[in-house]
Amino acid sequence: MIVSALSYIIARVFNTHNMYWSHLIHEDNVHPDEDHSLLNAMSLDSIINYQYKAVDKQTPVADFFKILADTKVNIFAVLDKSGSLEGVIWLDEIRKSLFTAVQEGHTVEDIMVAPPAVIEHDDPMSEVMDTFDGLDVWQLPVVKDGVFIGFISKSAVLNKYREVIIHKHQQADLFAR
Repeated sequence: MIVSALSYIIARVFNTHNMYWSHLIHEDNVHPDEDHSLLNAMSLDSIINYQYKAVDKQTPVADFFKILADTKVNIFAVLDKSGSLEGVIWLDEIRKSLFTAVQEGHTVEDIMVAPPAVIEHDDPMSEVMDTFDGLDVWQLPVVKDGVFIGFISKSAVLNKYREVIIHKHQQADLFAR
């Protein structure tokens, strides 16, 4: 027991990372604290989807249904006249009630919801990813100076993150050039 404890202490002094991280750090050039620095190196502008469909909250659901028929998106921004975000419509959330809302003469205001979070344009990417992970959502609205500018998708962030990692490893590998 004493030999085991002394071996652990000595190994810990000379190797600050555990044996699972040791190979990744020394052989593959991956560091445990590198995640946030790689995320923050990414530009939020390159990931924001500026091609969105926006509706007014007073739009009848029957008219929204026509807009829905002409697009493939599954999230819609509800904006006021100044471009401020008032809510979002998640197609997955309203799918069941959409047809009854059309029959009952509802407006978009009746089916919109407040987004679980709103991303500020100047938020660091690591904070954006923490928000995605904490809320377990895949798309969030982005605002700049209080005005809605687009949506950001977790899958787009992960794709960009993968590109950054591949680029970093190609730079580090002399034979990959």
